[in-house]
Amino acid sequence: MKNSIIYINQASADEILSDLKNAPNTFYVEIDGRKCKVSLDYLTEMSVKFQFPIPSKGYDGYLDWIRDLTWIEEENIVIVINYFKDFLCDDQRDKQFVLDSFREIVFPWWESEVCEHMVEGKPRSFMVYVVE
Repeated sequence: MKNSIIYINQASADEILSDLKNAPNTFYVEIDGRKCKVSLDYLTEMSVKFQFPIPSKGYDGYLDWIRDLTWIEEENIVIVINYFKDFLCDDQRDKQFVLDSFREIVFPWWESEVCEHMVEGKPRSFMVYVVE
């Protein structure tokens, strides 16, 4: 499966996500959109949930860490953004930037670029589920 953003409704989420939570070799992270109304909230949440060695205060650091993840052993990465309508509701421009950065930077990195730029780099499955 190609790394991608998958939009689902809450009814579908319960069934789909329960399987993903317990999937073998999967690092699973849920983000509560109601608690991430501005960018700093999101960056802090991702820093904590992904255990970034240095917390991200801006998107440059965040993008560096999300393309490193050497401390995470699992090969499959799953991010679930719940309550997406509330996610970055006070930072709509950054909301679009986050989605675009997954598509344009993070997904290509984990699909193939990691092999070219990181010693012993291996592709990973990297999926983002947006619960509307």
